[in-house]
Amino acid sequence: MTKNDSANASQRPSAFPSPTYFVSHSSGDDGIVRRLRRALAELDTQLTIDSREFRGGDPLESTIRAAIDRSAGVLVLVSPRAKDSAWVGKELKYALAVQKQRGGAAHFPVVPLLLDGAPLGAFEALFDEEPIHIAIASGKIDAAPHDILVALRRRLPTDTEPQAQPPAEAVEELLLELCDPRVVTHADGSRRASARARLLHVPATPGQRTVHSARFTLEAPLGVIEADELRWYLEDYALWPSPLLAERAQRIEGFQEQTALLLAAGTTRALRAVGSPIQSCGAMNKNRI
Repeated sequence: MTKNDSANASQRPSAFPSPTYFVSHSSGDDGIVRRLRRALAELDTQLTIDSREFRGGDPLESTIRAAIDRSAGVLVLVSPRAKDSAWVGKELKYALAVQKQRGGAAHFPVVPLLLDGAPLGAFEALFDEEPIHIAIASGKIDAAPHDILVALRRRLPTDTEPQAQPPAEAVEELLLELCDPRVVTHADGSRRASARARLLHVPATPGQRTVHSARFTLEAPLGVIEADELRWYLEDYALWPSPLLAERAQRIEGFQEQTALLLAAGTTRALRAVGSPIQSCGAMNKNRI
């Protein structure tokens, strides 16, 4: 590390919110860097990778230094080709100068990536202390991102890697079709939503026939007034069960029992009817149940 390197680094700002990391590598390892970039992006969509490869042409040394200055850290891909590259040595020296100026590895990590068992070799002499390095295999690039993100302090060592999700399997469904909706007024003055309905069983296996029930009338067990009473019972009375309101609560409890019996009877009747063919009910609404 030269005095000029330290002087140039000290002129740069010390805080960079952008999670961009510069990869120093030999042009002979461009393919590895492209694969690594994709693998990292899959685990951390906020992280971006910069390198000479993504700048095109033959960039000036000042351009590369500016890219390192803008980064949050540097990854050094160590391979036999990298050891013969003058660019990699220059980039590593400058990255270590930036690291020193920013307060050490905790603020600006410089992480060697040892490709296919390549030793750090002469690069080790550039570090003030033995660096944390990551061993990666060219045939298993997808296994490297977790350790790299840990070294860059973007992930905890105990964080689990996301597992690939199996493809979704087809499932059978029981659908409720409704048509001809209307409001029915009963003799006691209560009003209920009602509709013609049927149940459909849709098999999971493609090509199997859909089975449907006979048509039946479905009536909502609750009206607006009953729904308000039930809300009061569950939200208000449950928190403040005053003896003065016990009669009202008992009336609602009796209504709940009656409603449960009606729902059970209606569901049983509908399920028993599954399989009876009927004519089309026209344009119907479908609800999964």
